[in-house]
Amino acid sequence: MISIEKNVPLPPRRKSARQAMLDALPWNRMEIGDSFVYEGRSSGGMKKAARRAGIEIEIRADRMQPGQFGGMAATSFRIWRVK
Repeated sequence: MISIEKNVPLPPRRKSARQAMLDALPWNRMEIGDSFVYEGRSSGGMKKAARRAGIEIEIRADRMQPGQFGGMAATSFRIWRVK
């Protein structure tokens, strides 16, 4: 039989390693016009993380290299605070 327990607090939700990394970016130290380079193959999640911090950003590929299937692929991105 399964016993029912009362008053056991719900543990906080764990952040994924990717979410913890996005939260660690310098959003709160940035002023409008500031930028930084993010090394990675994807800038996915950056806009959402910035929005959560209350700022607006623009992202552009910073460095490119030949892609796996021809063409070019970004290896880093520059991120500007615009609002």
